[in-house]
Amino acid sequence: MNRLNYFSKIKQKPATTGAGALKLLIAMAVAGTCVQSATAATDAGAMLQQFGLEYDINNTSDPQAKYAMELQRRLMLDVPIYYTSFLGTHNSYNSDAYNIDLWPQQEMTVKGQMNEGVEWIELDVHHVWTTGLDLNFCHGEFCYLDSVNSHSILDDLREWAEEMNEQNTTRTAVIYIESALEDSEYYTDLRNQLNSRVGAEHIYMPSDYKNDFPGGANVGANKATSFPESELTRQHLLDKGKRYVIYFSGYSGSDNHDVLDWVFEDPGSLNGSRVWEKDGYPTSSSTLNITGSDLIGYWQDGKSVIGLHDVHTDDGRFRENAQWSWNDGEPNDAHSGEDCAELRTDYADNRWNDAACSYARRAACKWTGGDLYSKDNSVIYNLWSLSANSTNWGGAEQACLALGSGWSFEVPRNAIENTVLAGIADEAGETKVWLNYTDSAQEGVFTTPSQR
Repeated sequence: MNRLNYFSKIKQKPATTGAGALKLLIAMAVAGTCVQSATAATDAGAMLQQFGLEYDINNTSDPQAKYAMELQRRLMLDVPIYYTSFLGTHNSYNSDAYNIDLWPQQEMTVKGQMNEGVEWIELDVHHVWTTGLDLNFCHGEFCYLDSVNSHSILDDLREWAEEMNEQNTTRTAVIYIESALEDSEYYTDLRNQLNSRVGAEHIYMPSDYKNDFPGGANVGANKATSFPESELTRQHLLDKGKRYVIYFSGYSGSDNHDVLDWVFEDPGSLNGSRVWEKDGYPTSSSTLNITGSDLIGYWQDGKSVIGLHDVHTDDGRFRENAQWSWNDGEPNDAHSGEDCAELRTDYADNRWNDAACSYARRAACKWTGGDLYSKDNSVIYNLWSLSANSTNWGGAEQACLALGSGWSFEVPRNAIENTVLAGIADEAGETKVWLNYTDSAQEGVFTTPSQR
């Protein structure tokens, strides 16, 4: 799919015997510890517990993949949302779980979808005259036949946010509201429901954006504010204790309506950078089935959001299928002391391994003297290079600085960057490249330069 795909290899990492695990067994035996309970140095289940992900602990057959996926999410926390690679659901409300009978496209509640790993929720809001003054989430012409009362889903949003706060996770979600409301009174109702059912304490407001970015590209004189997808990061939400940011498409109210204190007026460029499943007539004029094997390719092509159907518990699309970063089974500290990440062009999709920091590798260097991100492969190509010489991980920053002012030791933050960097490594004949991503400060918690 990507014009740089020829850089990708399909050889998988060979299985290895963990020498570190053997040493751990011997040490525990000497100490009189029950060796039957010994595990690898990095315990994926324990890491999920540390990250507060109780749902993942209780509902996955592959905790290692869930752990890798959580590291991947955290890797992108301080990247503008437009430049991240994440999964959503198409028509998130249109679910069996809400007793939708006509052409449901989901199986779980919105809360269940977010627990599984969904980070982008789509809600089509309508006022249906047969339901009185209530707002409903439903699919166009089918609203009079099948719909979900807004209370059900907004209550789900509040409950999930409260649980994430209790568990101290770093999870957030972008909420996209496709509006078919016409009258001001219905927008007032929506605003009131967001306040009473979701809660201001959970929503990142346009006023928060204006405080964080006083000279921001989308700051205007009135309340109407476009979604700042190229500036706003998930870390901005977390820094204010928020779990959601909400934007409209199809908004038809006043530029100074009170609902715009809560919801960004339009999607900016984000909706143009998404792809979603389509199931043909009657809910779509075309068909597009997206399988797990398609996900990384869409992200390598520069898509931000992939909207899926029929998300279910322990869904592989939220595990190994979506890992554009870590290779299967990684990171695992297999030989003990594997604290530094390396990109491997001999792995499928150029994914990563954790290795001992003492090895000699060329380093991934990024130009940080201007705009940091792009969706244009040629622009991204000019933002990345390799250090001139090999070095251990500790010498990588100096090796990148040797390229000149503005160059820094870095790590790809999305799938398209990873693909371009792998292409540069392949051109240079390198199969292993140091990344500025390490858990040397705390075992199992990998951090980027900006997160230290």
